[in-house]
Amino acid sequence: MSLESALYEYLKSKSSVTALVGLAAAARIFPDMAPKLDPDGKELPKPYIVYQDITSQSSHHVGGAAGIAHTIMQIDCYGSTRVQAKALAEALRLAMDGVRTPAFGNGSEQVNMRGCFLHSSRAEFQEPTDGTEKGVYRVMQEWSMWYVESIPSFT
Repeated sequence: MSLESALYEYLKSKSSVTALVGLAAAARIFPDMAPKLDPDGKELPKPYIVYQDITSQSSHHVGGAAGIAHTIMQIDCYGSTRVQAKALAEALRLAMDGVRTPAFGNGSEQVNMRGCFLHSSRAEFQEPTDGTEKGVYRVMQEWSMWYVESIPSFT
């Protein structure tokens, strides 16, 4: 399983996050980009989360792969207001900053998280791109995630 799948499952399991973005399959947590419309064809409600892997690196030593990976994950919290976007970002920080657990995720979608740390955060207002939509507030967070990965076998 991937870190991104585990992150998605982990966020869906945190009530402080789902209280803001919805529960289970209806949770507004998206990889890479959020859809413009919800499943009913209406404007996607806010707040919501978008995440993406910015960069990943496997650790090595002279004997080969060390079995530890480091990923910088960008997680963006969007809201109709600055207060709404910042409230979601704070819920995310409280749910993830400093977490260390062998069961980061849920069910079969888990990784052994050795450390998850908020690296940086910044807020902005995104102007509408055309006259049919409203602007949106975004808090961009960069997370440093250290986790166990499989070691290649050459047998």
